[in-house]
Amino acid sequence: MEIEYLGHIILKKGVAADQIKIKVMCDGPSPRNLRDLHRFLGLTEYHQRFVKGYGKLAWPLTERLRKENFYWDKVAKALLQKLKEAVVLDPVLALPDFRK
Repeated sequence: MEIEYLGHIILKKGVAADQIKIKVMCDGPSPRNLRDLHRFLGLTEYHQRFVKGYGKLAWPLTERLRKENFYWDKVAKALLQKLKEAVVLDPVLALPDFRK
């Protein structure tokens, strides 16, 4: 049994990210400007609790949000792909054992 709640899927074994939202995020185009990059990082940030080391993965792209610092090259494209792959791995967060 699973229940969708506030963008998450509640399973018997824990909480997982909604696969529909992850698919939309991963199938979207590469950012073309500062605003697009900000939107993408906002989407991935929502799922950061599911991604181990999210801050380290997102930091190089976050640095490009600074005014007059946006540029898109092969390095940025590789960073974007790496962040998308990390979000897709989709670990399940275990619920606490309230008996302990």
